[in-house]
Amino acid sequence: MGAMLDAAVAHDASCVMQTYARKPVMFVRGEGMRLFDDQGGEYLDFVSGIGAVNLGHAHPAVTAAIAEQAAKLVHVSNLFYVEHRAELACDLVKLAGGGARVFFANSGTEANEGAIKLARRWGSSAKPGAFKVITTLRSFHGRTLAALAATGQPGKQEAFAPLPEGFAHVPLNDVEALEAAVDDTVAAVLLEVVQGEGGVWPASAEYLAAAQRICRDRGALLMVDEVQTLSLIDICRCRR
Repeated sequence: MGAMLDAAVAHDASCVMQTYARKPVMFVRGEGMRLFDDQGGEYLDFVSGIGAVNLGHAHPAVTAAIAEQAAKLVHVSNLFYVEHRAELACDLVKLAGGGARVFFANSGTEANEGAIKLARRWGSSAKPGAFKVITTLRSFHGRTLAALAATGQPGKQEAFAPLPEGFAHVPLNDVEALEAAVDDTVAAVLLEVVQGEGGVWPASAEYLAAAQRICRDRGALLMVDEVQTLSLIDICRCRR
């Protein structure tokens, strides 16, 4: 290891909570889909920051936009209007086909927490007694408590028990199990189109159509967690 990596490893070990098992590589620069380490080594980035940099590293348009905005205004909180937030929301609504509203979040976990809270709030008014959220085994929806309770991986949950109640898990692509689980106490079904951390397992088109039908018939919401879907599809295309 080089001196920069040695120093980073030492500082990380002494000052950073050890929640991730990092690889012994220090990246110092990126360009497009290429990463460069402190020793001059070059890598192809098939991870894309887990989807956060799917336009590539140091993209000229992204870099210019960040620099321009940072030179004018960085942050004023949600208590005030700013120039581009509502404009971006309207663009996203158009891409979604209209008839929607946007909730901006800082992470996939926060987005799922927001979806779970919306489902609970909807259930309390539109379907009294409905509060449960059904998800699938092997799913991953985040690391905060409610998102972790929604996650269908016991190994990720055990250290943080007891988790919030009101979550149940069924096998992916098992229509009968989903039908049996959605009763009058269920406010929503939360699904990944492609399970990411669970091992890259896609939901079949038939299963997704059945989930939509079941939710409509039983008066439950269908929520789709696509935080990792696009990045996983891009990775698969690149590997082909």
